[in-house]
Amino acid sequence: MPSAQVSGTRGVFCDQPDILDRTGRSAPVCTGLTRNDAREHTGGMARNAALVATAAAQLTAGLVGEAIAARRGRPSDPMLGHWNLPRDHMVRNAIVLGTGQSAPNIMMMTQAVAAAQLARDGSPRARRTLGVLGAIMIGGYLIERETPLWSGHRDALATPVFATGLAGAIAMALLGLRGGDR
Repeated sequence: MPSAQVSGTRGVFCDQPDILDRTGRSAPVCTGLTRNDAREHTGGMARNAALVATAAAQLTAGLVGEAIAARRGRPSDPMLGHWNLPRDHMVRNAIVLGTGQSAPNIMMMTQAVAAAQLARDGSPRARRTLGVLGAIMIGGYLIERETPLWSGHRDALATPVFATGLAGAIAMALLGLRGGDR
């Protein structure tokens, strides 16, 4: 569909559809966006799509990490102190505290809802929510006492899942907290 600038609209971006006005001429449909606004709008849409895909991949890594931790009986054990969480309460603790391989279930549910909202309507609030969750998760991944990234704790299954979750959290923070909200 060809584009045109309508005279007197000071750079408003318009499309030239096959719609006829009352006189039988083709009438432009104006979006009210300038060409730069239109570029920013489509760039924001691409960034939203990238953030939704990243959040989905990170959420998948979190769920797989939780399954690995539950199967191996690895509760969360942050470096700030020994919590000595009982292994027989893994499910209860995973809801609020997470595991050694995943964020708390409450955060993962919030992440899923925010990603769905962002995919549905491009909500700036959902984008910021995913960015903040990503930033919090970075700290959560790095504060664990026995992460599969540290020497002596590497594992063929857990290390790539953990690394994917951490990389996804970093990407979520960068994509979600970058400026440009309208």
